[in-house]
Amino acid sequence: MQENGLMRIGELARQSGLTIRTVRYYEERGLLHPVGRTQGNYRLYNRESLKLLQTIRRCKKLGMSLDDILELKDLYARNNGDCTGQLREKFLRLVQDRIQQIDHEIAELTLLREEISFHYQRLKEFLGCQTNEELNQICRNALYISPEPVFSAPVCH
Repeated sequence: MQENGLMRIGELARQSGLTIRTVRYYEERGLLHPVGRTQGNYRLYNRESLKLLQTIRRCKKLGMSLDDILELKDLYARNNGDCTGQLREKFLRLVQDRIQQIDHEIAELTLLREEISFHYQRLKEFLGCQTNEELNQICRNALYISPEPVFSAPVCH
């Protein structure tokens, strides 16, 4: 960090936990702007730049796209840093959409887990069977593919 509290792109990247390439990409997308340049034409950033990158990282963890983040940043700038109604509504809508997306993913994963568990139980039964008749019965049942998952398996005796 330089005496005036400004930092070059490498230091900013290191402190933010991002790569220099990512910082440059965020600049290209209009999310970040250097506050100045050195005599050697190196980009310079301040503490606000670091805070912005940390905010971008949090928003990305919430599942927001860079376009969404840019829109929020622009709304924030237009409102002079005041979190007014339009900004709050947009942020709440993005978070609500992400919650719905996660709920949908959880439902899909729950069904997948149930189906895998069903096949796991079948495989355990198959490996535990002693007679050819038991194996034949399990094979017949396994070859029948239902459009809906079936979660009860035949039991070997």
